[in-house]
Amino acid sequence: MSGEVDRFVELNREWLTPDAERVLRSATPTEAKRVIAQGSLNNCRDPVAVIRTRIRGLSERDVNAMPAAFREVAAAAGRSPRPATPEEFEKFVRDNRPFMSEEAEEALRALNPIDRKRVIVAGTMSGCRNPVAVIHCRVRQAKEKEHEEPNAQESSSKLTKPASSDELDIFIAGNKRWLPKEAEEVLRGFNAIDQKRVIAAGSMAGICNPISVLHTRVKKSQDLEEEFSRLTTGKVEKEPEPEVEVPTFTPIAAAGYMFTAPSEVSAVDSKFANAAKPTIAAFAEPEVRLPDGATGSVRGIGGVVEILAKKYGCARGERLRVIGEKPALWQFEGGKTAPKAHEGTGWRWILSEGGTEGAAADAAAGAEAA
Repeated sequence: MSGEVDRFVELNREWLTPDAERVLRSATPTEAKRVIAQGSLNNCRDPVAVIRTRIRGLSERDVNAMPAAFREVAAAAGRSPRPATPEEFEKFVRDNRPFMSEEAEEALRALNPIDRKRVIVAGTMSGCRNPVAVIHCRVRQAKEKEHEEPNAQESSSKLTKPASSDELDIFIAGNKRWLPKEAEEVLRGFNAIDQKRVIAAGSMAGICNPISVLHTRVKKSQDLEEEFSRLTTGKVEKEPEPEVEVPTFTPIAAAGYMFTAPSEVSAVDSKFANAAKPTIAAFAEPEVRLPDGATGSVRGIGGVVEILAKKYGCARGERLRVIGEKPALWQFEGGKTAPKAHEGTGWRWILSEGGTEGAAADAAAGAEAA
C-alpha cells in the first residue's frame, strides 16, 4: 500500500502541501486507499481539508451501511482521537518547552500516543503554573467528554443545518490568522452540525484560546437548542418532591391507645407547663399598719420607728416595725426602707422606756417643722 501512496503523492506533488502529505501518510491503509480511489487532487485550494473530508465522508457512509447492532461499537471506537505522530509530538514539545518543566516533559513523554494527542489538541501550555497537573487534567477531561458524548458523531439538530465543505473551508480561510493548526484540526474533527454551530457564532478574531472557544460555542448552542425545545414543547421539569416517611400503626399499638389505663405524671417528669396561677395580688395579705401609740424596746430589728417627714413612701408620723437590715438601710414591714444616716432627720426610734428621749425628739421635730 505504501507504493500506491508514493505514486499518488508523485502524481499530485503540484497540489499536495507538506501538511497534506503528512495527513495522508498518517492515515490507515484502508483510508489511504479510499482517498486515492476518489481521484486526483487537481486544483484543490486546501488539500488537507479535501483529504480529511474524503476520509470522514467515506467513514460516515460505511457506518450508516453497518447493521444497527454494530453502529454503537463503531461510534465508541471513533470517539477517541487519532494517535499523535512523532513529528507532531516533537513539534508540540519544542514549541511549549519554555512553559514546561523537565518533570512535565517526562510526564508527557510517558503518555501513550492517544493521550498525547488529547494534550496537543487542547492547545498551548502557555501560562500554566503547574504543567504536570495540566497535562493529566487534559487527558482526564478529554476522556470524560468522550464518555459523556457517546453519540457526538451522530448528533442531530432541528434548528441547525449541517455545514457544507465549502462553508467550512471559507470559514477556516477567513479565520486563518486566529486558528492554529491544532484548532483547525479540532474544528475539522467535529461533525457537520457542530461545525455549523461554530460557524454561526461568527468570526474568531481576537480569541486567545481558540480550541476552548470552539468547544464552548458548540456547548452553548446545544444548551440553547435544548432550552428552546423545552419551551416550545411545553414540558416543564418538576423538581422531585422529598420522600415523606409514612408512620406505621400496628394493631398492637392501637390496642394500647384504646385500653391502657391512664396514669398521672408527676410534676418533675411532666413535659408541659403548670396550669396558670392567679395573680399574687388576689392572695396578698392586707398591709399591716401599726397603731399610732406603738412602741419598741430595741434599736434595731424588732424595734419601731416613726417617720418624721413625708418621704420613703410613707406619711408623716407613720410608725413602722423594723424587720431587716442592710449595710446602709433599715428594712420595714410592707417592703419599705429608710437610710440609716437619716436618723433624727427623716425618722426616729420609738422606745417603750425613755419617754424623755421621745419628748426631746418630738420637740426637735416640731422646731424643724416650724
